[in-house]
Amino acid sequence: MLGSGGLVGRSVVQWLEARNYTVLHVRNRRHLDLRRPGALSVFDGEEVSFCFFLACEVGGAKFIESSARNTQAGIIDSNLRIYQEVLPYLERRGIPFVFTSSYLHGTENSYGVVKRLGEQWVRNLGGLGKTLRLWNVYGAETLGPKSHVLSDWAAQCADGGRARSRTDGREERQFVHVEDTAAALGTAMLLFGPLPSSRPPYPLPSLGTTTLLCLPRCAAPPRTGGCAGARGRGATRDARAAGGGQARAAGAGERRVVGRVGGDAGGGAGAGGGGGARGAVR
Repeated sequence: MLGSGGLVGRSVVQWLEARNYTVLHVRNRRHLDLRRPGALSVFDGEEVSFCFFLACEVGGAKFIESSARNTQAGIIDSNLRIYQEVLPYLERRGIPFVFTSSYLHGTENSYGVVKRLGEQWVRNLGGLGKTLRLWNVYGAETLGPKSHVLSDWAAQCADGGRARSRTDGREERQFVHVEDTAAALGTAMLLFGPLPSSRPPYPLPSLGTTTLLCLPRCAAPPRTGGCAGARGRGATRDARAAGGGQARAAGAGERRVVGRVGGDAGGGAGAGGGGGARGAVR
Protein backbone atom coordinates (compact mmCIF):
# COMPACT_ATOMS: atom_id res chain seq x y z
CA MET A 1 0.00 0.00 0.00
CA LEU A 2 1.86 3.05 -1.27
CA GLY A 3 0.43 6.02 0.60
CA SER A 4 -1.16 4.17 3.52
CA GLY A 5 -0.83 7.22 5.75
CA GLY A 6 -3.06 9.41 3.58
CA LEU A 7 -6.80 10.05 3.69
CA VAL A 8 -7.68 7.31 1.18
CA GLY A 9 -4.84 4.96 2.08
CA ARG A 10 -5.85 4.66 5.74
CA SER A 11 -9.38 3.71 4.77
CA VAL A 12 -8.26 1.15 2.16
CA VAL A 13 -5.99 -0.47 4.75
CA GLN A 14 -8.96 -0.82 7.11
CA TRP A 15 -11.02 -2.36 4.28
CA LEU A 16 -8.25 -4.88 3.51
CA GLU A 17 -7.45 -5.82 7.08
CA ALA A 18 -11.15 -6.39 7.81
CA ARG A 19 -10.92 -9.09 5.12
CA ASN A 20 -7.75 -10.64 6.57
CA TYR A 21 -5.26 -9.37 4.01
CA THR A 22 -1.68 -8.77 5.08
CA VAL A 23 -0.70 -5.20 4.20
CA LEU A 24 2.82 -3.91 3.63
CA HIS A 25 2.97 -0.16 4.19
CA VAL A 26 4.65 2.88 2.76
CA ARG A 27 2.90 5.49 4.88
CA ASN A 28 4.60 8.70 3.77
CA ARG A 29 8.00 10.05 2.77
CA ARG A 30 9.15 10.15 6.39
CA HIS A 31 8.49 6.40 6.51
CA LEU A 32 10.02 5.66 3.07
CA ASP A 33 10.82 8.34 0.50
CA LEU A 34 9.62 6.96 -2.83
CA ARG A 35 11.45 9.74 -4.65
CA ARG A 36 14.75 8.08 -3.75
CA PRO A 37 16.11 5.66 -6.39
CA GLY A 38 15.99 2.09 -5.13
CA ALA A 39 13.63 2.91 -2.25
CA LEU A 40 11.37 -0.07 -2.93
CA SER A 41 14.24 -2.56 -2.82
CA VAL A 42 13.42 -3.04 0.87
CA PHE A 43 10.50 -5.18 -0.34
CA ASP A 44 12.53 -7.40 -2.66
CA GLY A 45 12.25 -10.33 -0.28
CA GLU A 46 8.49 -10.00 0.15
CA GLU A 47 5.83 -11.86 -1.80
CA VAL A 48 3.58 -9.10 -3.09
CA SER A 49 0.35 -10.07 -4.82
CA PHE A 50 -1.11 -6.62 -5.52
CA CYS A 51 -0.24 -2.94 -5.16
CA PHE A 52 -2.36 0.13 -4.49
CA PHE A 53 -0.43 3.08 -5.92
CA LEU A 54 -1.92 6.00 -3.99
CA ALA A 55 1.29 7.85 -3.10
CA CYS A 56 1.29 11.34 -4.58
CA GLU A 57 2.27 14.92 -3.82
CA VAL A 58 -1.29 16.18 -3.44
CA GLY A 59 -3.59 18.26 -1.28
CA GLY A 60 -6.74 20.32 -1.45
CA ALA A 61 -7.36 23.15 -3.90
CA LYS A 62 -5.43 25.67 -1.80
CA PHE A 63 -2.34 23.51 -2.29
CA ILE A 64 -2.58 22.22 -5.86
CA GLU A 65 -3.81 25.58 -7.20
CA SER A 66 -1.23 27.60 -5.31
CA SER A 67 0.35 30.41 -7.31
CA ALA A 68 3.70 29.82 -5.62
CA ARG A 69 6.22 28.75 -8.26
CA ASN A 70 8.07 26.47 -5.87
CA THR A 71 4.83 24.65 -5.02
CA GLN A 72 3.94 24.02 -8.66
CA ALA A 73 7.49 22.96 -9.53
CA GLY A 74 7.59 20.73 -6.46
CA ILE A 75 4.39 18.93 -7.48
CA ILE A 76 5.92 18.06 -10.86
CA ASP A 77 9.33 17.14 -9.49
CA SER A 78 8.10 14.98 -6.59
CA ASN A 79 5.49 13.06 -8.56
CA LEU A 80 7.77 12.46 -11.53
CA ARG A 81 10.45 11.02 -9.25
CA ILE A 82 7.86 8.81 -7.55
CA TYR A 83 6.71 7.49 -10.94
CA GLN A 84 10.31 6.80 -11.97
CA GLU A 85 10.84 4.67 -8.86
CA VAL A 86 7.49 2.92 -8.52
CA LEU A 87 6.30 2.08 -12.04
CA PRO A 88 9.50 0.41 -13.31
CA TYR A 89 9.70 -1.56 -10.04
CA LEU A 90 6.14 -2.88 -10.43
CA GLU A 91 6.80 -3.71 -14.08
CA ARG A 92 10.05 -5.51 -13.30
CA ARG A 93 8.40 -7.67 -10.64
CA GLY A 94 5.15 -8.13 -12.57
CA ILE A 95 2.97 -6.88 -9.69
CA PRO A 96 -0.58 -5.93 -10.75
CA PHE A 97 -1.70 -2.59 -9.38
CA VAL A 98 -4.34 0.12 -9.26
CA PHE A 99 -3.22 3.69 -9.89
CA THR A 100 -5.39 6.53 -8.60
CA SER A 101 -5.76 9.53 -10.87
CA SER A 102 -8.06 12.54 -10.58
CA TYR A 103 -10.81 14.36 -12.43
CA LEU A 104 -8.26 17.21 -12.48
CA HIS A 105 -6.26 15.29 -15.09
CA GLY A 106 -7.64 17.68 -17.72
CA THR A 107 -6.58 20.88 -15.98
CA GLU A 108 -3.48 22.87 -16.85
CA ASN A 109 -2.04 23.07 -13.35
CA SER A 110 0.94 20.94 -12.37
CA TYR A 111 -1.18 18.32 -10.64
CA GLY A 112 -3.29 17.79 -13.76
CA VAL A 113 -0.16 17.47 -15.88
CA VAL A 114 1.43 14.78 -13.68
CA LYS A 115 -1.83 12.81 -13.44
CA ARG A 116 -2.12 12.76 -17.25
CA LEU A 117 1.46 11.54 -17.41
CA GLY A 118 0.74 8.82 -14.85
CA GLU A 119 -2.32 7.64 -16.74
CA GLN A 120 -0.37 7.41 -19.99
CA TRP A 121 2.51 5.56 -18.34
CA VAL A 122 0.12 3.00 -16.80
CA ARG A 123 -1.67 2.60 -20.14
CA ASN A 124 1.65 1.60 -21.75
CA LEU A 125 2.28 -1.25 -19.29
CA GLY A 126 0.11 -3.74 -21.16
CA GLY A 127 -2.63 -4.22 -18.58
CA LEU A 128 -0.37 -4.64 -15.54
CA GLY A 129 -1.97 -1.55 -14.01
CA LYS A 130 -5.42 -0.02 -14.21
CA THR A 131 -6.41 3.54 -13.38
CA LEU A 132 -9.32 4.84 -11.29
CA ARG A 133 -10.11 8.56 -11.45
CA LEU A 134 -11.28 10.05 -8.17
CA TRP A 135 -13.47 13.08 -7.60
CA ASN A 136 -13.40 15.03 -4.34
CA VAL A 137 -12.81 12.44 -1.61
CA TYR A 138 -13.74 13.59 1.88
CA GLY A 139 -13.46 12.14 5.37
CA ALA A 140 -11.68 12.59 8.69
CA GLU A 141 -8.39 14.38 8.19
CA THR A 142 -5.99 16.61 10.04
CA LEU A 143 -6.37 20.28 9.16
CA GLY A 144 -3.41 21.92 7.48
CA PRO A 145 -2.01 23.26 4.19
CA LYS A 146 -3.13 20.11 2.32
CA SER A 147 -6.56 19.53 3.88
CA HIS A 148 -9.65 19.68 1.67
CA VAL A 149 -12.58 22.03 1.26
CA LEU A 150 -15.23 20.27 3.37
CA SER A 151 -12.85 19.86 6.30
CA ASP A 152 -11.68 23.47 6.00
CA TRP A 153 -15.23 24.81 5.85
CA ALA A 154 -16.39 22.73 8.80
CA ALA A 155 -13.50 24.01 10.89
CA GLN A 156 -14.20 27.61 9.86
CA CYS A 157 -17.84 27.21 10.86
CA ALA A 158 -16.87 25.65 14.17
CA ASP A 159 -14.46 28.51 14.86
CA GLY A 160 -16.36 31.53 13.57
CA GLY A 161 -19.78 30.40 12.39
CA ARG A 162 -19.06 31.08 8.71
CA ALA A 163 -17.20 29.34 5.87
CA ARG A 164 -15.02 31.34 3.50
CA SER A 165 -14.78 30.21 -0.13
CA ARG A 166 -11.70 30.81 -2.26
CA THR A 167 -13.95 31.16 -5.36
CA ASP A 168 -17.48 32.30 -6.20
CA GLY A 169 -18.63 28.75 -5.44
CA ARG A 170 -20.22 28.13 -8.84
CA GLU A 171 -17.81 25.42 -9.97
CA GLU A 172 -19.29 21.92 -10.04
CA ARG A 173 -17.91 19.04 -8.00
CA GLN A 174 -18.74 15.47 -7.05
CA PHE A 175 -18.01 14.43 -3.47
CA VAL A 176 -17.33 10.81 -2.51
CA HIS A 177 -16.88 9.64 1.06
CA VAL A 178 -13.52 7.98 1.76
CA GLU A 179 -15.15 4.74 2.94
CA ASP A 180 -16.99 4.39 -0.38
CA THR A 181 -13.74 5.17 -2.20
CA ALA A 182 -11.91 2.47 -0.23
CA ALA A 183 -14.61 -0.08 -1.02
CA ALA A 184 -14.40 0.76 -4.72
CA LEU A 185 -10.62 0.39 -4.76
CA GLY A 186 -10.83 -2.90 -2.89
CA THR A 187 -13.45 -4.15 -5.34
CA ALA A 188 -11.20 -3.12 -8.23
CA MET A 189 -8.57 -5.45 -6.77
CA LEU A 190 -11.04 -8.32 -6.45
CA LEU A 191 -12.31 -7.82 -10.00
CA PHE A 192 -8.95 -6.83 -11.46
CA GLY A 193 -8.84 -9.60 -14.06
CA PRO A 194 -12.22 -8.93 -15.69
CA LEU A 195 -11.65 -5.16 -15.82
CA PRO A 196 -10.71 -4.37 -19.45
CA SER A 197 -7.31 -2.70 -19.60
CA SER A 198 -7.91 -1.26 -23.07
CA ARG A 199 -10.57 1.21 -22.01
CA PRO A 200 -9.90 4.72 -20.60
CA PRO A 201 -9.43 5.17 -16.85
CA TYR A 202 -12.39 4.13 -14.73
CA PRO A 203 -14.19 7.10 -13.15
CA LEU A 204 -15.24 6.81 -9.51
CA PRO A 205 -18.21 9.20 -9.34
CA SER A 206 -20.63 10.02 -6.57
CA LEU A 207 -24.41 10.01 -6.84
CA GLY A 208 -24.46 13.44 -8.46
CA THR A 209 -22.81 16.78 -9.15
CA THR A 210 -23.23 19.89 -7.03
CA THR A 211 -21.76 23.35 -6.78
CA LEU A 212 -19.92 24.57 -3.73
CA LEU A 213 -22.69 27.13 -3.24
CA CYS A 214 -25.20 24.31 -2.83
CA LEU A 215 -23.16 22.27 -0.36
CA PRO A 216 -24.55 23.99 2.77
CA ARG A 217 -28.05 22.90 1.70
CA CYS A 218 -27.01 19.23 1.67
CA ALA A 219 -26.91 19.02 5.46
CA ALA A 220 -29.01 20.64 8.16
CA PRO A 221 -26.99 22.68 10.67
CA PRO A 222 -26.26 21.11 14.07
CA ARG A 223 -28.27 22.26 17.06
CA THR A 224 -25.65 24.85 17.95
CA GLY A 225 -25.79 26.40 14.48
CA GLY A 226 -23.12 26.46 11.79
CA CYS A 227 -21.48 23.40 10.27
CA ALA A 228 -20.40 20.04 11.63
CA GLY A 229 -16.90 20.05 13.08
CA ALA A 230 -14.71 18.83 15.89
CA ARG A 231 -11.96 20.20 18.07
CA GLY A 232 -9.81 18.55 20.69
CA ARG A 233 -9.90 15.06 22.16
CA GLY A 234 -13.24 13.36 21.73
CA ALA A 235 -15.09 16.49 20.66
CA THR A 236 -17.96 15.74 18.29
CA ARG A 237 -20.81 17.51 16.56
CA ASP A 238 -23.20 15.63 14.32
CA ALA A 239 -25.43 16.89 11.54
CA ARG A 240 -27.88 14.74 9.63
CA ALA A 241 -27.35 14.92 5.88
CA ALA A 242 -30.19 15.01 3.38
CA GLY A 243 -31.26 11.59 2.15
CA GLY A 244 -30.39 9.82 5.37
CA GLY A 245 -26.60 10.20 5.39
CA GLN A 246 -24.94 10.89 8.73
CA ALA A 247 -22.45 13.71 9.12
CA ARG A 248 -19.69 12.69 11.46
CA ALA A 249 -16.86 14.37 13.27
CA ALA A 250 -13.90 12.85 15.09
CA GLY A 251 -11.06 14.25 17.13
CA ALA A 252 -8.28 12.41 18.95
CA GLY A 253 -5.79 14.94 20.23
CA GLU A 254 -5.61 16.69 16.86
CA ARG A 255 -8.15 18.66 14.87
CA ARG A 256 -10.04 16.49 12.44
CA VAL A 257 -13.35 17.02 10.70
CA VAL A 258 -15.55 14.88 8.50
CA GLY A 259 -19.07 14.85 7.11
CA ARG A 260 -21.30 12.86 4.80
CA VAL A 261 -23.32 14.88 2.31
CA GLY A 262 -26.11 14.01 -0.06
CA GLY A 263 -27.10 10.70 1.48
CA ASP A 264 -25.36 7.35 1.87
CA ALA A 265 -23.63 6.24 -1.30
CA GLY A 266 -22.54 2.93 0.22
CA GLY A 267 -23.35 -0.37 -1.43
CA GLY A 268 -22.57 0.67 -5.01
CA ALA A 269 -18.94 -0.21 -5.54
CA GLY A 270 -18.54 -1.54 -2.03
CA ALA A 271 -19.44 -5.17 -2.68
CA GLY A 272 -17.97 -7.58 -0.16
CA GLY A 273 -15.98 -10.66 -0.95
CA GLY A 274 -12.38 -11.48 -0.32
CA GLY A 275 -13.02 -12.59 3.25
CA GLY A 276 -10.40 -15.02 4.44
CA ALA A 277 -8.04 -14.32 1.54
CA ARG A 278 -4.48 -13.63 2.47
CA GLY A 279 -1.52 -12.20 0.66
CA ALA A 280 0.98 -9.40 0.97
CA VAL A 281 -0.77 -6.36 -0.41
CA ARG A 282 1.08 -3.16 -1.31
